[in-house]
Amino acid sequence: MGRWFPGFRTGTSEQVKTFRDACMALFRNSRYQRAAGIRTETTRFLDLNDRVCATERPLSRAQRSWHWHRALDAEDRDFTRLQQASERQDRAMRRSR
Repeated sequence: MGRWFPGFRTGTSEQVKTFRDACMALFRNSRYQRAAGIRTETTRFLDLNDRVCATERPLSRAQRSWHWHRALDAEDRDFTRLQQASERQDRAMRRSR
């Protein structure tokens, strides 16, 4: 039960972390499958999606939405960092030629 909203279901910090980790894994997998040109639902995608569905049960609808979007933003930031590092490496390699 929630402290701020009595009667509302809220997850513990461990449950929230598990949900966010599952969302991050799903987003990361979706990005890689899209880049690889895979347009069908693979068993890996279905397993990750089932994991997200299983971990969202103890959370309220507001918590699910909030942490889903936070996980999506975090994955976007991680991907942007990877792209920037790759671009820096490419520029360094071009300069060294």
